[in-house]
Amino acid sequence: MDVVGNNYSGWGIDDFSITATPPQNCGENRQDDTPAQAFLLTYDSAITIPGEICPNGDFDYYKFFGNAGDSIVADIDAMSNGSLLDSYLYLLDSDGQTVLAENDDEVYAERRDPLLSHTLPKDGIYYLKLRAWKHPLLGGDGYTYSIRLYEDHNNPMAAITWPSSDSYLPDASMTITAVISDVNNGINRVEFYWHSTDWFPGEWEYLETDRNGMDGWSTVFDPAGQPEGKNAAFFIHVYDMAGNFTGAGVWNLGIDKTAPVTDIKPLNVTQPSNAFLLEWTASDNLSGVDFFEIQEKLNDGDWTTLPPIDGSKRNYWIIGIPGNTYSYRMHGVDHSGNGEDYPATTEANTAIPAAEVICFAPDSYDTSGNDNTPANASIIYTNGANQIHNYCNPLSPDYQNDEDWARLNVIHDQHYLIHSVANSPPTATVISLYAQDGVTLIAESVPREFGDDTVLVWTADRDEPVFIRLRHLDGRVIGNDVASTVSVRTGAWLFLPIIHQR
Repeated sequence: MDVVGNNYSGWGIDDFSITATPPQNCGENRQDDTPAQAFLLTYDSAITIPGEICPNGDFDYYKFFGNAGDSIVADIDAMSNGSLLDSYLYLLDSDGQTVLAENDDEVYAERRDPLLSHTLPKDGIYYLKLRAWKHPLLGGDGYTYSIRLYEDHNNPMAAITWPSSDSYLPDASMTITAVISDVNNGINRVEFYWHSTDWFPGEWEYLETDRNGMDGWSTVFDPAGQPEGKNAAFFIHVYDMAGNFTGAGVWNLGIDKTAPVTDIKPLNVTQPSNAFLLEWTASDNLSGVDFFEIQEKLNDGDWTTLPPIDGSKRNYWIIGIPGNTYSYRMHGVDHSGNGEDYPATTEANTAIPAAEVICFAPDSYDTSGNDNTPANASIIYTNGANQIHNYCNPLSPDYQNDEDWARLNVIHDQHYLIHSVANSPPTATVISLYAQDGVTLIAESVPREFGDDTVLVWTADRDEPVFIRLRHLDGRVIGNDVASTVSVRTGAWLFLPIIHQR
C-alpha cells in the first residue's frame, strides 16, 4: 500500500515526451495542494476566496474549524462566472482523507458549479478538496473559481401568493406564484405539489421544481382532467442553500367547470318613462357568479356590451333615449372564469315612446309658469297640503334636467322635516335646502337608489324664507309618472333603534 492508500498496481505509463516547452505559468501561486498546506477558511457568507486549478492535475485544499450540528454550505462559483473550470468538491473528515460529502453540480447538467451542504457530526477540523471534474486532464490558466463557506441554521420563509385559500380556480392553465425569502444566503429550490379534491384515498402530486427565482417563484398548473369539487390544495417545499427547509400551502380550493345560468325577466311592451328596470334570475353550481354582462341592441342595430355588473346584483336600471326600441340578452361569468354563452336570440325587449308622449302632462307647478328657478318658486306651507312634482322640464326640448323650486318661511329654532315620497320605481329625488339668496346651500339629502324616499331634517337657525330645490338623482330621467309627493312638517322627532326578536 502506498502513502495515499492505493493498494493496487495503478496506471502504467506507456507514453511520454520530453520537450523544451516549460509547464504553463499559473496566476495563482498559493501552496494548497495537500491537507497540510490547506488554506484556512472561516464561516462568513460575505467573504469570497479566489482560486485556480492550475496546472492540470492540481488539487486545492481548504480547512476550517466546525462544531457538531453546524449546517455548513460550501459554494463554488466558476462556470457561472465564465471560467473554463468544471469542478468537483469533497468534504473530508479531520484525517484529510475520509469523504463525508461530495458534490459535482448544484443542479445536474444545468448549474455545473458545486454547492455542498452538510451537517457536521462532531467538533474539530474539516477539509474541503477541489479538483477539475476531468482530473488530471484539465487545469491551467483560465480555470479560476471562487469559494465561500458559511453556516445557516435558519429556515427560509415562504407563502403562496396566488391562489389564496378558500378560492376557486379557473378552468384553464394558471400560474401558481409564491414569495420566498431567506435570511442568510438564498434559495436552492422550490418544489410545487398539488392535491385534488379527493382525499379518500388521495395523494400529493408533484408538479415541478423551480430553481430560478430571478423571474419569481412559480409553476404552471393545468386543471384538465381534475374533477369538480372543493377542498383541493397546493403545497410548496422550500429549501435554502444549507438544506434548511419550510413548507407553505393554500387550502380549500375549488374547481368549477360549469358556467352560470341566467334568465332575463320579460319587460312591458312600452315604458311610461325612459328609465326602466332590467331584472333576472341567476344560479351557479359551485363558485358563484362573479359578474354579469348585458348586451343591448338599439332598434335594429348591433349588439353592444354594457359595463360588467357585480354577481350579487339581480337588476340594473336602464336610462334610454325616448322614441327607440331596446332589446337585451345577457350571460354570467363565475369566480372560476366559466362564462355562459349569450343566447342566440333576444331575451327581453321594450319600447320607449317619444319624449313628448311620456311627458305630455308636466306637474301643475310647471304648467302654471314653471318653477325651475328660485324666482319662480312655488310656495309650500309648513304642515300644509302635500305637493306632487314630476320630472318633465318644460324649458328643454328633451324634457331633461328638471328642477322644481319651492319657497318655505321658517322660524328660528323650529325643527323641520322635509319629506319626498317616491311615487314610482324610477323616482329618486334629491332635496337641497338653500338660503334666501337661492345660492347658498344649507343642507342636502340624497337617496341611495331609484325608488327610495328622501328625508331632510333641519333645525332653523334663522327667521326668513328659504328655498327647497327638488331634482332627480339622474337628470336624464323623465316621465309623467316619475313623480314624488313632497311635504314639510314641524315638531320634534325621537329616533329609536329597531330590535328584531326571533
